[in-house]
Amino acid sequence: MKLKNLLAPILLIASLFLSSCGGNGLNGSLALTTELQGSMINATATYTNPNTTNLIGVNISFSVLVGNTLYDLGAHPTNNSGQITLAIPLAGLVLNGTQSVTVMVKTGDLQNFSSLDVTGRTISLTPPSAPSTALTTLVNTALTVNLPSATAFAIVKDPIGNDVNGHILTITAHSDNPLDAVTLNANSTATDSDGKASFPGATIVFAAPTVAGSYNRVITWTVTDTTTNLSKTGVTAITFTAL
Repeated sequence: MKLKNLLAPILLIASLFLSSCGGNGLNGSLALTTELQGSMINATATYTNPNTTNLIGVNISFSVLVGNTLYDLGAHPTNNSGQITLAIPLAGLVLNGTQSVTVMVKTGDLQNFSSLDVTGRTISLTPPSAPSTALTTLVNTALTVNLPSATAFAIVKDPIGNDVNGHILTITAHSDNPLDAVTLNANSTATDSDGKASFPGATIVFAAPTVAGSYNRVITWTVTDTTTNLSKTGVTAITFTAL
């Protein structure tokens, strides 16, 4: 597939809409229907001409627009009814989250387009659980808490069929109290063949409380997939008591 960045995709789509009613090239009209089926888009273009019934061999050019990127799918000949159906694989398209995918067709000066929403790559995060046992420390004494490693810390999914294995996820963490220190056992983790990445474990040193009482801390974790640039944030709330 050829890739080309478009400077003004909105203007391009507007011009396609205006020209879909006909043009100075081929006589007749060009219709387009699209349907999402699993990891494919089935796009059917139909050329009609009031002057002839045998419409075989009319070349119709297909392209796909995602964001500001245009994928050129080449020209394909119609059957004797003036129709061609193209199965467009979504794998390989850069799709983060749910995006509008626009299929465009052209023959001569006749053009048309059809858009549909497609969900591509996503990332989710399950923050580490807080310790289940009560945490206590003495006044003016720092508290150290170890969070163990855990599976399925983050999950990368791609329902359109791109590989989710081996994505490197960077991890950052901080407490809502700037005096606390959060140290990760590793600053990154990698996805397996199912798109799952483990939590490497962490040590948190809570600053020494100055008076007796209950203290609440919120640890914020952020993972960023270096392959997709997708990020996700989650929090772990930890309570401890100073005696």
